[in-house]
Amino acid sequence: MQALGVPAVCAGLIVEAGYAGAREIEGVPVWEGLEQLARHPDAAVVIAIGAPDVRRRIADAIADAPVAEPLVHPSVMLGRTVALGEGTIVGPAAVATADVTVGRHAQLHVGATIGHDARIDDFAVLAPASTVSGNVHVGEGAFVGTGAVILPKVAVGPWSVVGAGAVVTRDVGGGVTVVGNPARPVQPSA
Repeated sequence: MQALGVPAVCAGLIVEAGYAGAREIEGVPVWEGLEQLARHPDAAVVIAIGAPDVRRRIADAIADAPVAEPLVHPSVMLGRTVALGEGTIVGPAAVATADVTVGRHAQLHVGATIGHDARIDDFAVLAPASTVSGNVHVGEGAFVGTGAVILPKVAVGPWSVVGAGAVVTRDVGGGVTVVGNPARPVQPSA
């Protein structure tokens, strides 16, 4: 991964207190608890957790920590008029065309595609092979599942979920989960 064309160096991985896993992952130390950031005041933060609500909670808890420039895999194709927010992660083979804005702490996974004039808000996730067409707005914290397709001129509301493989043909309200082709809301279970 790179930040502004410079290879990014990971100083450590922070896990929640009580984590019983490895103390090192691929040669990078594992730090338990957010308080470890105080020992590394110059470290810029990227929150690599998939769940948008958890990512936002952590970002709020460490609001005073410096946030890293976007991390972008070298295979990514970005148009000249694409703007990426701080702390955003863009995985291999992702594409964003023209006049695209991506907010802070967003995640664009392997092979995600974003068409022209699209807006992806803070903490949103585009899972692998998802497609966001032109003139689409994906709201804060929304999760677009693997292989899902959002057709042109559609809005996906904040904190909503688009299921894997869904085809979204009309606007999705905030906090709503949709699945299928065409995408339909899932009825909450009693």
